Amino acid sequence: MKAFVQKNALIAMTAWLLLSACSNDYTDVSTEYASGLCVVKQSEGLPVYLLTDDSLQLHPVSTLDSTIYEPGNRYLVTYVLMDQLSISGSAYSAKVLDMQPVLIKDAIERANLPGTAGSDPVNLINQPWFGGGFLNFEFSFRYNDASIKHSVWLVCDSLTEKNGCKKRYLTFMHHANNDKAVKTTSSLYSFPCSSIASFYTTDSLIVNTIEWTKNGEKQVTYRIKNTHTQTGKD
Repeated sequence: MKAFVQKNALIAMTAWLLLSACSNDYTDVSTEYASGLCVVKQSEGLPVYLLTDDSLQLHPVSTLDSTIYEPGNRYLVTYVLMDQLSISGSAYSAKVLDMQPVLIKDAIERANLPGTAGSDPVNLINQPWFGGGFLNFEFSFRYNDASIKHSVWLVCDSLTEKNGCKKRYLTFMHHANNDKAVKTTSSLYSFPCSSIASFYTTDSLIVNTIEWTKNGEKQVTYRIKNTHTQTGKD
């Protein structure tokens, strides 16, 4: 699981890749704050709250509008933790400073990949990590025209088994839609673990992607131990 504690989290996240622009510029350096991935939750008849990937319940001191921040949506949230609440040992009131939407997208089988899909290079900023019931990807990509829509997929390839160990091969793909590679920005995607074929009976994930280098492109492989085998949950 990856914790985000930083002042400028994913500054260059852009709306044209279905994410909002992100720029956190706070001048009060004496304030301790955190930034983390959260899912919007709601109990019947109560205001919505935020559940972090570390299982903290954040109850905003200023109530969130549930018609805007709908339960099930995912955000990168910058907040100041305040008082612990009596409803749970992991529940706190929090001052929410910023909420940037994170795209949730299902993994797909290769047979369902659009025929026009290309494989334009990216650079993964971190190894993909589990959190909140998702496999998360933080990556940089290159673009030129902000009006051109880029696409991203997590593709389920083969499943192998050797000596009782099952490996699921995946491909993380970025399609630039013929946009030119002039500028660089960053994005964050979350893929539900439940959408990855045979996830809960797979011992490890092998993720391949194409990354750019100083001399061109190369395939890079990330090996991730599945700590959720047979559990059915993250």
